[in-house]
Amino acid sequence: KWSRIASEEYENLQNERASVLRKYAGANKQEFFAVCIEHFFEASEEFKSKLPQIYYHLCILLNQDPLSPDFKVQENEHKRLEEMKQELESSVEQFNTGYTITTYAIGYVFAVFCVAYGFHFTINPMNLVYIFGITTFATFILFYLTTNIFVMYQDYFAVRNVFKKIKSIYQFDEIISVTFDYNRFGRYGKQRYLTILTASDGRLNSNSYPYNITDENIEKLKSMLKEKNVLIKTEED
Repeated sequence: KWSRIASEEYENLQNERASVLRKYAGANKQEFFAVCIEHFFEASEEFKSKLPQIYYHLCILLNQDPLSPDFKVQENEHKRLEEMKQELESSVEQFNTGYTITTYAIGYVFAVFCVAYGFHFTINPMNLVYIFGITTFATFILFYLTTNIFVMYQDYFAVRNVFKKIKSIYQFDEIISVTFDYNRFGRYGKQRYLTILTASDGRLNSNSYPYNITDENIEKLKSMLKEKNVLIKTEED
């Protein structure tokens, strides 16, 4: 995350543009990091004033703030969930991943076959009610539990269920990385999962969400997250 935040300033130095950092910081990334560390401790106020985002994320990386009386990191203000929900009501969605029901449709047909087999394929009105009633209810519950919709806003990343109820909201400045796991065993079997790693209150937190989204929308989501300086990781078999 820090590397992404600092990349613009590194490019400025490489192109010999004006910077608060010494010129040789543009020699390579190792020198750049070393010079940032020097400024972080030796010219903290100037560093924070000129490059606030780089300074803040360096505080998180080193778990200390030289300008704080007790050296503890003074984190950016993190709003409560209810506050963010209220803000989202008047915010415009930039992107909504939606979901696909193809997997569930195939699973539903298979479930009907399995339940019918349990009734020894004896077809009568009552058995049909049981067969379709059981499979419809089970498929709906599985669909509800394993389907998440990811929504991008200007300042927030939200996770909703299929009924548009918000489950989680993240501020982009607290998101360290997002990992797309395409083949993971979870509570409901092998699925695709999205894992969000955040830094908040001096701790790292990780939350995973199963999803059923088209590959096209996943690629678009990745691209938009990168624009927000979020590190993207991918795990595949």
